[in-house]
Amino acid sequence: MTATERLIARHGIEGLTHRAVAEETDVPLGATTYHFATREDLVRAALERSVDRFGAYLDQWVAQRPNLSPEQLAVLLTDALMGSFTADCRGQNVMEFELYLAPPLEG
Repeated sequence: MTATERLIARHGIEGLTHRAVAEETDVPLGATTYHFATREDLVRAALERSVDRFGAYLDQWVAQRPNLSPEQLAVLLTDALMGSFTADCRGQNVMEFELYLAPPLEG
């Protein structure tokens, strides 16, 4: 999945193929298709991983601030979110936006 995320960050979802993932990870093509039958399976898994990662981050972030009101948390979270739009975070942001804005997957 890390390779899938890197490819989406570099080339967008349109550049994601089983062959590209296999080349990125230096494994045979059959290894990628064994675990992810379709390209949509790759995209779905990357999206689920991204959502899970962000959900865990939010849970941890809120837990570290037990005495704050929802309004205070919203202000701090907005500041944290705005701080994530830096050059260092560009690849991660591009990958997530590509996943979130992709056309709906079939099935």
